Amino acid sequence: MEGWVRIHRKIRSNWIWADKPYSYGQAWIDLVISANHQDKAVLFSKQLIDCKRGEVITSEVKLAEKWGWSRSKLRNFLAMLKVEKMCTATHTANYTTLFIENYSGYQD
Repeated sequence: MEGWVRIHRKIRSNWIWADKPYSYGQAWIDLVISANHQDKAVLFSKQLIDCKRGEVITSEVKLAEKWGWSRSKLRNFLAMLKVEKMCTATHTANYTTLFIENYSGYQD
């Protein structure tokens, strides 16, 4: 199969999305649909952060809680995504920026 399927972000409000723990595939789709579709400032923990298209501003704690994972499982997953050139993470003391590689390929 080739091509793409359009998935609306509100899928996350459906009961089927609430099952935890998330699978790797579900976590990946959650990252893609969480990414900014255009450059804009994002408010995170009372801080305004410039966020580019294809980026997600979050924290390891928030993602682990959202997905029902331990922080070590989350870190291992992010490391796998980096090796596969799917996503890169930049960490600060207050937040983590995740950049979805080839975001335009998923969205355009």
